[in-house]
Amino acid sequence: MTDKELLLAISGIMDQRNDVLREEIRLDMNKLERKIDNVEVSLGARIDNVEVSLNNKIDNVEASLNNKIDNVEASLRNEMNSMKSDLEEKMNRMESGLEEKIRHSDMIVENEVIPIVNELKSLYVDTAERYQKGVIQMETLQSDLDMI
Repeated sequence: MTDKELLLAISGIMDQRNDVLREEIRLDMNKLERKIDNVEVSLGARIDNVEVSLNNKIDNVEASLNNKIDNVEASLRNEMNSMKSDLEEKMNRMESGLEEKIRHSDMIVENEVIPIVNELKSLYVDTAERYQKGVIQMETLQSDLDMI
């Protein structure tokens, strides 16, 4: 066999071997693609499960927070109503106390101040009338003196 024939024979054997290796590689690639597809599907399902689980947890937290907010609102409302009642009660007591003081002041004015004012008025009016008469008398005397 010549070198050329030997090279051709080796080349043919290598080509067959390469074809076998290519086929094995193609089969291995197909297996890897299927595995990757399976992993992708599996990861997608797991991600979906995690998403559902997170959504459920978020919904639970949201419900819990809403419940706590409602409780705080109710508590504040009750406290405000209690404070409002206390304030109304205090205002009513103060109002009745003020009404009593006003009645007392009215009685003092009616029983003590008005009689004093009336007495001062009568004294002032009497004194003013006397002074007015005295002025008239003095004017009459002055005119009489002037005539004399």
